[in-house]
Amino acid sequence: MTPREYDESDARIRPSRTTRRRTKDRPTHSDSITAFVTTVDRGRTTCVTDDGVIITAMKARELGPKSVVVGDLVEIVGDVSGTEGSLARIVVVNERTNSLSRTVDDAARVERTIVANIDQLLIVVASANPEPRRGLIDRFLVSAFHESIKPIIVVTKVDVSPVPDFIQEYKALGVEIFTTSSKLEGRKEDIDKLLEILDDKISVLVGHSGVGKSTLINELVPNADRMTGDVNDVTGRGRHTSSSAIALPLANGGWIIDTPGIRAFGLSHLNRDRIIESFPDIYQVIQRCMPNCSHHENSCALGPWIESEPEFRAERLTRVTSLRSLLEVKPAESDAPEDGRYTHTMSHSRGEDLALAHRLADAADAITLTRYQALDLTVTTKPDNTPVTDADKSAESAIRALLHAHRPDDGIVGEEFGDEGLEKQRYWVIDPIDGTKNFLRGVPTWATLIALVEKSANGDQKVTVGVVSAPALFRRWYAHEGAGAFVVVNSGIPKKISVSQVSKIEDASISHSDFIGWGNRLGAFNALLSSAWRTRAHGDFWSHMLVAEGAVDIAIEPELALWDMAALDIIVREAGGRFSNLDGVDGIHGGNGLSTNGLLHPTVVDAIRVKG
Repeated sequence: MTPREYDESDARIRPSRTTRRRTKDRPTHSDSITAFVTTVDRGRTTCVTDDGVIITAMKARELGPKSVVVGDLVEIVGDVSGTEGSLARIVVVNERTNSLSRTVDDAARVERTIVANIDQLLIVVASANPEPRRGLIDRFLVSAFHESIKPIIVVTKVDVSPVPDFIQEYKALGVEIFTTSSKLEGRKEDIDKLLEILDDKISVLVGHSGVGKSTLINELVPNADRMTGDVNDVTGRGRHTSSSAIALPLANGGWIIDTPGIRAFGLSHLNRDRIIESFPDIYQVIQRCMPNCSHHENSCALGPWIESEPEFRAERLTRVTSLRSLLEVKPAESDAPEDGRYTHTMSHSRGEDLALAHRLADAADAITLTRYQALDLTVTTKPDNTPVTDADKSAESAIRALLHAHRPDDGIVGEEFGDEGLEKQRYWVIDPIDGTKNFLRGVPTWATLIALVEKSANGDQKVTVGVVSAPALFRRWYAHEGAGAFVVVNSGIPKKISVSQVSKIEDASISHSDFIGWGNRLGAFNALLSSAWRTRAHGDFWSHMLVAEGAVDIAIEPELALWDMAALDIIVREAGGRFSNLDGVDGIHGGNGLSTNGLLHPTVVDAIRVKG
């Protein structure tokens, strides 16, 4: 056979796609009907119309990535007969009144919505087998308060073990507690009471596996046939028996939504301020708090409010304690600089880090005040010939234990027990007692110094949080980057502090430590003192805090360790001053320290510079 010869007539040119006329008009779907989504499974959505017709539908392409979840009210077009094999299209997801969402963990940013348009959130826990997990309960409550959903805690298996005390504490937040036994006698009464709570409401059951959610569903909706399971004897965890969320109708009206067991419930998508708004009386009080208040520190306005009316003290304390436990679950939004130069790990904001620093200081104060002027105080000498007391060691040990519990991924540097994890992105610097000689002699000018240092991408290090707590002076100074510096006197209201505006050495007040350690700068140092208006040897942290308050203009010390300086650095800077070494290099790694109001800094550095 002779091969066929091809010519240009055999070439077929496909018309350009631009020649196809497209319309910008979109269908109005005016003939759509509204339906309630009862389950979503592998791209197919089961919906129920107001007339009770059960329809299978798929999401229209025009909806894009928007998800459809159980509880949604949707608009449906196409084959809405509900007959076997029919398939309709969901073209609109109506606006949600609320939703229950989660992220994989607290560092994740991808939010997954579980259910929508909920009236009540039933948090199901077992009194035992498996043990109730407070952290997970708190996370569910945070989500409920955030979305204005009424939370109810349902405790199962109360015949096996009594209701844990911590669950009763939630009553102070207005959370209803419902208990049920696994015994047959009285079980029907429990279910009937629960049905009364659920009538004409859309309620969702949540909890981790094995707590009895599916068992409850089968009793609330007898024809539900939800699979039940046991608790794993090895892990103590329940086995997943519900693989997807499903809404089931209740006999007297309303819906109950069963969800798969949840073991992790991330909250990175939530705004913690919305949580507090759920408690109007407390929300009104915190309007008097300082900016970025975490509502945990001693300076929070909630403290005076608790004590203001003795007859309500116990009730208010319980409510505030419970609310604070919820706020610990959800950190505040990060207030890192917009340029992102210093970034946070583990989703901790500076406000939360400051709150933790206050907690560390509280723990240290409880130890040091008890040992201050104690007759049995133990004093030993370190290799550098400086004294150390049992209070120094106990306070640092307590601080380290709290940091290991609350910031396990951060490093620690302490005066008494060295450093661990200095290579990490963040590390805490601890001086358990600055002014140990004063402490052991009964002089009240001593303090616990706590600071957080963060590293930038290029290796620079910067102090971002600092607390100086001097309980024997009834004072505490604190600051975190970008929020200013404050002092609290005698547990009162925080007062913002700022440095002085003195610009001439002859008008300046200088505070220093002693005349040891100056080496070849001693002559220049003496000349500087002679030129000043006033000099005092307050020494240690006290000198630098007086600079931050504007009572002193210059604080200068010839020998300082990292833990002596870190907390002082940020408090002085946030008060408007400057902290550097004696050569004028800013930061905390220079081996000595100079604090000024900023105006006097160049003059002082030049005056004590080593000549020649």
